[in-house]
Amino acid sequence: MRINDVPRSITACRIDWNGFLINPRHIRKGHEISWAGRVAGIRKAVVRGSDVLDMANKGQYTLQIAEDGSLIQLYYRFSRKTNQVESARLAFYKAYSDSDSIYNLPAAWIRLDYDPNAKERGIIHHDCHMHLSNFADTRFIVSGVPSPRQFIESIIASVYPAKYEEHRLELDTASNDGSRIWRYKNPQHIDNLNRECMPLDEDPIYNRLSHFRVPSNR
Repeated sequence: MRINDVPRSITACRIDWNGFLINPRHIRKGHEISWAGRVAGIRKAVVRGSDVLDMANKGQYTLQIAEDGSLIQLYYRFSRKTNQVESARLAFYKAYSDSDSIYNLPAAWIRLDYDPNAKERGIIHHDCHMHLSNFADTRFIVSGVPSPRQFIESIIASVYPAKYEEHRLELDTASNDGSRIWRYKNPQHIDNLNRECMPLDEDPIYNRLSHFRVPSNR
């Protein structure tokens, strides 16, 4: 994945999920892909509904989910010499609807960080790892840097499964035993999507500790 691939991936994702992803704000500035007016993201463990609302009002996102106003942030920095990803921060913040009126409650969020120097801080502080809301020290090892489409695909599948099922899946009508077997409507499309991943070098920890794998069809 090179820097020119990132805007194309975001645009392709918007077209693919037309009407579900709205308000694009991604920009390229030098060797970075971020969003207009980006400021340093939230690093605290407890993010409240009011924080997500504030980020939305200030335009601190790459894309929004039309269904509820949730935020997706996509940040990549590329090396000036090699044009390879040297840092990434991908995040999703679940928004409350206006009718909830409970903005002081903790909001759900997911953040994926990539930093090649991170493992110097310890073997389980892997260079690519995922944080989950309300667990300050949580770091789940991830074995690849996802493209925008891959990250958003995983968010929609995990957080909006009914929407994902409707858009991506269908029942296998060839089943003769009455079982409900789901399959992708267009598996080739998913294979092409997964070619965008930046796979990481094999690491011994992948064989010794459970982790998340980002698919790479290369």
